[in-house]
Amino acid sequence: MLRNTGGYSFLTRSNGTRDNITGKVDYILSPKNVFTGTYIWNRDIPDRADATNDYSTVPKVTNNVTANLLSATWRWNPAPAITNELRGGFNLAPALFDTSENFGSYQLAAAGLLFSNPENTFLPQGRNTNTYHFADNASYTRGRHNIQFGFQVQNIRINFYDAAGTLPVYTLGISSGNTNGLTASQLPGISASDLTSANNLLANLAGYVSSYTQNFNVTSRTSGFVNGARNNVNFRFNNYAGYAQDNWKILPG
Repeated sequence: MLRNTGGYSFLTRSNGTRDNITGKVDYILSPKNVFTGTYIWNRDIPDRADATNDYSTVPKVTNNVTANLLSATWRWNPAPAITNELRGGFNLAPALFDTSENFGSYQLAAAGLLFSNPENTFLPQGRNTNTYHFADNASYTRGRHNIQFGFQVQNIRINFYDAAGTLPVYTLGISSGNTNGLTASQLPGISASDLTSANNLLANLAGYVSSYTQNFNVTSRTSGFVNGARNNVNFRFNNYAGYAQDNWKILPG
């Protein structure tokens, strides 16, 4: 006997997209063999308006989450007293923060600007979290004994990346690094706050740089720091477990 169920849903929102596909299969090959399977696909792409610093009417940063989940089972009864269930599956769940901005060779820091930056300065980042699971559980009944035993494995792989700071970031302003600022003697009667505003405007119009920062990352154990390379880290978590137990009735039930 084969039974197949599933569904699909799609939703377009004002701030992104969400859709879902679900499928399930139950298959009885024989009285001794039963197979089941479930697959779920989810996609959620919301707009990240909280990462907006420019003049764009539609946020350039989105949070792309497209997950795939699979669970499959084989239940086997080779004899009336023996049952074995083999189960496995995975959950692939990325969480990506993407941007449609076309970046140049550098960025300007918001701290030195008198106006909103026309470039969205958010750089891509995200993580891919993949979980794999396998389990084999068996039970054996003999007389007053019900023996259960099995083995389980769970592996988690996480790839984390972040491009923040990999582009040079220049701060505009008047500082000890440049001597082209306006002075009170050049503008008789000007107040201290107005002199600061005048120098900030001069730095913005003339492109005077007061400071500069950039992050450097490695691409391998021997690469050294590489210009423009994003921070990329891989994590591995493994869990292995086996068990055995005997439920023993001292007196007949």
